[in-house]
Amino acid sequence: MKAECIDYRELPNQNPLFLDYLYDFSRVSDFYRPIPASAGEWRDRAQTVLGREHFPRDTLVSLLDAYNRDLGVSRSSLEHLELLADPATVAVVTGQQVGLLGGPCYTAYKAATAVELAERLRSWGIPAVPVFWLAADDSDFDEVRNTQFVDGDGDLFSVSHPDVRSRDQQMAGTTRIADWDSWLAPVADLLQGGLPSERIRGSLLQDYAPNRTFREAFVRWISRVFSEQGLIFFDPLIEGYRQGLRRLFETAVTRRSELVEASLARRKRLGEAGFEPQVMVDESETFLFWLDGEARYKLENRGDEFRAKERPRVRYSSEALLHSLSAGDIQLAPNVLLRPIVQDFLFPTVASVGGPAEIAYYAQVNAIAPFFGIEPVVCPRSAFTIVDRKSRRLLGKYGIPVARFLQSSEQELAELLLRGNGRQPALEKLEQLRDAVEESLRSIYDGALSSGLEKPELEMARKTESRIVSQLQKVKDRIVADRARRDAVVHRHLAHLVQHLAPHRQLQERCINFNYFLNEGGPDFVRRLVATIDTGCVEHKVLYL
Repeated sequence: MKAECIDYRELPNQNPLFLDYLYDFSRVSDFYRPIPASAGEWRDRAQTVLGREHFPRDTLVSLLDAYNRDLGVSRSSLEHLELLADPATVAVVTGQQVGLLGGPCYTAYKAATAVELAERLRSWGIPAVPVFWLAADDSDFDEVRNTQFVDGDGDLFSVSHPDVRSRDQQMAGTTRIADWDSWLAPVADLLQGGLPSERIRGSLLQDYAPNRTFREAFVRWISRVFSEQGLIFFDPLIEGYRQGLRRLFETAVTRRSELVEASLARRKRLGEAGFEPQVMVDESETFLFWLDGEARYKLENRGDEFRAKERPRVRYSSEALLHSLSAGDIQLAPNVLLRPIVQDFLFPTVASVGGPAEIAYYAQVNAIAPFFGIEPVVCPRSAFTIVDRKSRRLLGKYGIPVARFLQSSEQELAELLLRGNGRQPALEKLEQLRDAVEESLRSIYDGALSSGLEKPELEMARKTESRIVSQLQKVKDRIVADRARRDAVVHRHLAHLVQHLAPHRQLQERCINFNYFLNEGGPDFVRRLVATIDTGCVEHKVLYL
């Protein structure tokens, strides 16, 4: 696959903190540990990680071995589990919510980036394995129950799972796939157009068989898709490890005030530096959830009591909470800021792989990590816009670079296509008129200025110029919209490009389901995707099928 790169600063709607992390690290160096820049620095990082206190490795590997074998993971994954048992081995960890039918492309890009970084570390003599953390305990079901494909006509269509949860607090990963008649049968019909490969479509529907939970279906899907790459999977809902986290949870309880103070101070410093905090923290924060079967409830601190939000009868003093935790009478789970710390305690994590939002919230994670003896390092996942064969032809026909396409509004794109299709005479005349008007008004304004016109009159002249130019622009926009709508070829080509490359004017990776590209890219697509990744390159990548 041909690949090229686009500077993230050329793309719209990027997180400023993420951009500085990539391109101006000195501005954010107080909030992060730097990514190692050489094989030697990675070796030093690995030694630092291995010298830290961790969850017992033998226990962890035993739990992972049982869980992964039950999934039927590939021989490559089992070999990496054997490698993880070696006390010299470190882990590259990534993860994501358990999205419907695998979810959007960026989920797979995280996995591919972790695979590539682990491979590169091993090439430098650093034993490393890629680990995928299933965020099965997340309770935002709306985030995981929708996904989008492109059908045979090039149109987007959505697939949505019904909300069958018993309560809003039910963890998304515990929700069961609805029965065939009410959901899967219609989906199978829809996918005929979006996934013409019977092999890919059949395997996907088999993964998402009725009565499997979202977590069970998702992990079977991703373990199959990345079977050659040897991912190891961790599910926070498996049994047998929570008691080993007791020290971390005790720290969260006993030092809660200090953790909150550090978090609020970090929020203030981020604001002073011109950044918005990714995660809101207030005085009631505990960084913990209270688990009740398949549901989880945020623990808040109110009047020196720990209370489960929306469960008013669940109340603990600090002493009672610590006692119940020690006795194993309750189950707790980390919130979004504490979870990376739990991860780095469970695994000898040399680096985490995350997207722009995750990198942004690591600025807050790092404010509380020292309380737990953890020093996280986070690497940006690779990001892609994949250009299908038809889109590649159309971009060439109209002379539009991908970077320009992603930067432009739909109105601007319509104008580019009209110009490229030879439909520009009226637009050129309008632009000539606008230039002539601007020149004439400027001449009048300059003459008035030299004749000593008063300030109010000057302001009136300036506003008049602005209104006239604005009205001409509105006329031009209406002509573009009308011509684009009337010109069937331009209308069809614009729709194809937008829906394939920037649906809803977002990056493709956030909208389109990864299975669509598995279908388009052929049987070795994942292997070729991993081969294009260089985690030392921070640019957004464009891949041409």
